[in-house]
Amino acid sequence: MSEERRRDYENWHLDKRVNVGHLLTTLVIAGGLFIWAMNTDSRITRLEVRQEQSTRTAQEIKGELQILNRKMDRLIENLMNGRNGH
Repeated sequence: MSEERRRDYENWHLDKRVNVGHLLTTLVIAGGLFIWAMNTDSRITRLEVRQEQSTRTAQEIKGELQILNRKMDRLIENLMNGRNGH
């Protein structure tokens, strides 16, 4: 092999041809990333819905506790004032 030919062979270069295996591998990886992104998006959406439901439930519980607290305050006031109904 001549010196010039050996230098060309040893140096890094790009080939103009496209390897079908590389093309298919790239498509499979791109498809996998797309599917992963879609699954991640749907999981995040479900978590957001659950978070909204949890927030709503917590607000309802807080409201019920406030009502219960007011009723207990009235009951305690009635007992303190001697109006317990006996």
